Amino acid sequence: MIRRSVISTLFLFGAAGIASAQGVTVQSGDHAGFTRLVARIGEDREWQITRDGREIHIAFPPDSPAFDLSRVYDLISHDRLRDVRDLDGLALSLACDCTISITRYRNRYAVIDIADPEDEPPAPEPAVDLPLFTGRATLPQRPGPALPTPPVTPVLDTPQPAGFAMEDAGNLLAEQLARAAAAGLLDPAPGQPLSLGDPLPRQDPPTESSPPTEAPARPAAAPPPINAANAYDLNLGTTTDRLTISAASSCIPAPARAVSEWSGNIGFFNGVGRLRADAYDDRGRLDEARALELAELYLVHGFGAEAAFWLGEMQTPPAFQTAMADFVDYRTDGVFGTFADHELCPDDLLLWLFLSDSTAEPLVETTATILAQYYALPTILRDMLGPDLARAFVRAGQGGAALEVRAALIRGGRLSPQQMAFLDLDLPGTPTPPENRLTPANAGTARADAALSHRLMTQIHTLGAATPADLTAADALVLETDPGLIQGGLRHAAALGHALSGNIEGTLAHLSLRGPHDSEALGPVFADILSSLMALDRPAPLLLLLSSDEFGQFGQFPNAAFRRQVAEFLLDRGLPAIARDLILAGGSDHDRDRVLLSRAFDRLAEDQISPLSQTTPESTSGSAAAPVETPAEMAALLSESRELRAELEQLLSRTPPADPGS
Repeated sequence: MIRRSVISTLFLFGAAGIASAQGVTVQSGDHAGFTRLVARIGEDREWQITRDGREIHIAFPPDSPAFDLSRVYDLISHDRLRDVRDLDGLALSLACDCTISITRYRNRYAVIDIADPEDEPPAPEPAVDLPLFTGRATLPQRPGPALPTPPVTPVLDTPQPAGFAMEDAGNLLAEQLARAAAAGLLDPAPGQPLSLGDPLPRQDPPTESSPPTEAPARPAAAPPPINAANAYDLNLGTTTDRLTISAASSCIPAPARAVSEWSGNIGFFNGVGRLRADAYDDRGRLDEARALELAELYLVHGFGAEAAFWLGEMQTPPAFQTAMADFVDYRTDGVFGTFADHELCPDDLLLWLFLSDSTAEPLVETTATILAQYYALPTILRDMLGPDLARAFVRAGQGGAALEVRAALIRGGRLSPQQMAFLDLDLPGTPTPPENRLTPANAGTARADAALSHRLMTQIHTLGAATPADLTAADALVLETDPGLIQGGLRHAAALGHALSGNIEGTLAHLSLRGPHDSEALGPVFADILSSLMALDRPAPLLLLLSSDEFGQFGQFPNAAFRRQVAEFLLDRGLPAIARDLILAGGSDHDRDRVLLSRAFDRLAEDQISPLSQTTPESTSGSAAAPVETPAEMAALLSESRELRAELEQLLSRTPPADPGS
């Protein structure tokens, strides 16, 4: 019993100690000029400070909590806070005449700062009584700035007055200057040593002028002997006066990526939105790689000021993009360098050096390189810089190259007639504006794309196909002018011509999305191509086009009625399985869709290619099989249709395309 009572007593004392240690923990820390105490008092408590000299009591009404002061002096010393106690609040004993301030942090913490007292200004130094000096002294000359001064004739020193101490006066003057400099009344002279005011030793003036003596010339060192080790060393025996130092070039570095790669495969509005959304990270810092891509996208589309803004946000913007932003807006001369140094510059700068230097005179080989770099530019930059390049060729006496640039601009067809008229005024050998207005529209190359589109469509509707030569010309013109996808345009006619010839890859290349408005015209152009193939009764290219992965396996149709029209065309041509898959891919439950599905299943049963007829062919001789109703049977039918379509494609690939001239 005694042992149990002792154990229980010890347990109660330990529990009491733990409970007392579980109060509000006071944390501390020493900082430069102040000591900080932090305690979590909650949102409902306030504080009241009572100070009596260096004894401070802080109460936290309405009810002061118990504080845990066991770790207060773990991180601080007793220099400012001599002692701290928990007496219905916090009782602080300061070790200095410090100031106390309390602030609230996050509405739950009380932050107590014990700051050092402010330093009192130092007492002014007592004035020093200096002896009054009324005489005149001749001080030695100090070295000053190297200025041309007339020669001064040396003057003999005058005798010093009696009782004058030169050394004491110099020391007193130096002391006064030091006090004035310390008080901020004087500033040291820039570019002069601190020893400028030191006394100089006395030097006797020269008695007579002596001519300057020249230093003896050093004998030239003999070159090292030539032996087998250095027989082929070209630098042997060379001197600095014989070395040829090349002049510094004024060119800027070439861009890391070619200008033709700046536009990428994304439209302007989508690219600007994506790049501006990713231009800054979560901390608001600029991603310079994204900013550079955004500036390049602006430059490709001719926005120099916007590109200059994003380049200015970068720490080290590249020199070429900065110069190009200036040139695009202001056509600044010489911003890329001088054309005379083009052999010392990177090859990619040749076009830009020629455009920005009005005195450039390129050779024939250089002219070909400039034209090649111009044709490699994106479409918008070609249209923007084409007139400037043509005029630059005229200034350089290269009229043929200027007319070639003009022909490329006309074939593009994106410049207005007014812009072309202004360019024709500056080019030699071009018609005047009145003669140009009288020229028939079909006499030149200004309507080449429209004329070629009309020619291809006429061949397709009359002969059933387009000639290979015209298709090749259409492909070349599309690559050069990069027209948009419009219904009845050049890309529409070329895609249909390739589809009729069995070249589905060529068709898909012309139907790919390139411009911002191509997606709007893709649906009508695709439907028109299918309608033309059905009108010409060409099921083979129609099947190849429908089954391509680019159109989502029967997914690209403008509406359900057109889908049913294509399905009925396939059903009439003896392709019920593909017609069935085409209707099922639409996901429609229209009455006409169910009618077409019933016809397709009936035709499949009649042709004995249904899944049931493959296992028991004799069972279909009496009556037709009923349409499938379960999902498993439907999946089996879809798998069978895909196998049949693969066999059909294999057979069509072996069949040569029809000759349009036959």
